[in-house]
Amino acid sequence: SIILGHRQWGPSPKIFAELDTIELGDEVIVSSSSIVLTYKTIETIEVKPEDLWQKISEINIQGKENSHLILVTCTPYGTNWRRLLIITTLEKGEWK
Repeated sequence: SIILGHRQWGPSPKIFAELDTIELGDEVIVSSSSIVLTYKTIETIEVKPEDLWQKISEINIQGKENSHLILVTCTPYGTNWRRLLIITTLEKGEWK
């Protein structure tokens, strides 16, 4: 799965405003009204915008055995020069 989000633009910071502060081993939690998924950060990558989908394809091929979640935003903050990818792997899922 992939979640793309903005870091800036507009009157308030967006959901991925501090995505670049995530470190290896940090948890990323995705929840809904019925389930909580906990992912662990295993890698951070910066790529050129034109290389984004090729890199995501490579990650998906490598991760066929695991459930990966990839978070994507522009970097550095306030620019659209590069793309920051936070690669995570599913650690656990819990039904609410």
